[in-house]
Amino acid sequence: TTLINYAKQHNNFGLILRLHPALVNELLSTYWSIGDYQSFVDYCNNSENIVWDTTNDYLNGLSIADASLVDVNCSLVYFVLAANKPIGALLRNDMPVVINNPNLINHYCRINSTEKLRDFLDDVRFNKDSMYDSRQDAFKSYIEHFDGLNGDKDKRGHLPEILYDEE
Repeated sequence: TTLINYAKQHNNFGLILRLHPALVNELLSTYWSIGDYQSFVDYCNNSENIVWDTTNDYLNGLSIADASLVDVNCSLVYFVLAANKPIGALLRNDMPVVINNPNLINHYCRINSTEKLRDFLDDVRFNKDSMYDSRQDAFKSYIEHFDGLNGDKDKRGHLPEILYDEE
């Protein structure tokens, strides 16, 4: 509700919501009825600044977004880095969470409270990016530039060990 309330309070702040299907299923099995879900989707569709994103891929939303919020155990943790925009990593306190690539998450704004979420959203709204330099380091580490030599990187020992099958 913090995210929705923030968007309601700041009508110049656009919010594109695209929940992971597993999160939607969790909400439907614990908090929402089908009617609640449909009411929420209708609310978003009728809002001036909240969009319920149901497109086939993430690229449209990511290309127009000023920032991204990602779940730390989702593959989007990697994908959003390429957009080179502020990234908030949502950490849940209500359950044990396995962080997908903790080293990468250290380059994102870690959000584990409503206060930190509001601070992140304020920063985005005021065009601040406190993790920019750190994220640029991650960008350079994880997203290799094109140099025409990527096929030779294995010979030079630059490919991460995770790419090799364990034998």
